[in-house]
Amino acid sequence: AGQSILISANANAGSILDIDAGIIDIDVQDEIEIATTSADGHIILASAHTSGLAFHIDANEDAASEVQIDAGILDIDVTGAISIDSSAGSISMNVVDEQTVSIGLNAASETVWTPSNTAGTEQWSTIVTSGDTDGADAAGSILLSSVAGGIGLAWNDGMDLWAEGGRFVVTANENPGSAGEVIKLHADAGANQTIVLLNDEGTSQSAITLTSTAG
Repeated sequence: AGQSILISANANAGSILDIDAGIIDIDVQDEIEIATTSADGHIILASAHTSGLAFHIDANEDAASEVQIDAGILDIDVTGAISIDSSAGSISMNVVDEQTVSIGLNAASETVWTPSNTAGTEQWSTIVTSGDTDGADAAGSILLSSVAGGIGLAWNDGMDLWAEGGRFVVTANENPGSAGEVIKLHADAGANQTIVLLNDEGTSQSAITLTSTAG
């Protein structure tokens, strides 16, 4: 249906096609396909560029254009920073059940998502192994902070929220008015509920202290 150019290097293992040029500019109307037909064949793109932009993939930067990579394994190694930005859309990371998504460094500071179709093995964990920053206002080896909004914790009614460690300090900084309940423990599910404040080790007269210094 038009002019064509065929370059053949005899298609045997010893044949080589070597192109040396200062600049190579290839423009086509439809598509370019680069493929290896051997199971041991591979494609190498190498740049000797030492600073600035070495490789540039331009898909016209419109909403309909697409860059797609299909591979059995995708391994990206860089010595500098990696930046992934979406100026108009979302960024999705998906993995099938029984596999994991890990961010960070194992045995140091790592967040792991583990989806599973088995309820007992589906988990989300964030673990800091060696960080020793103590917990305080806007500080801690793991810091969960909402500067302008609130924080909601919700879990199944039949499951527990378990916190265990050293000291447990809760400070309420809001003064909402005379009717404000700034610290509230509320059992609200049935007649068999109890609220227990227990100290089973302290032996001093202040083992449990309830103090109101002004009211």
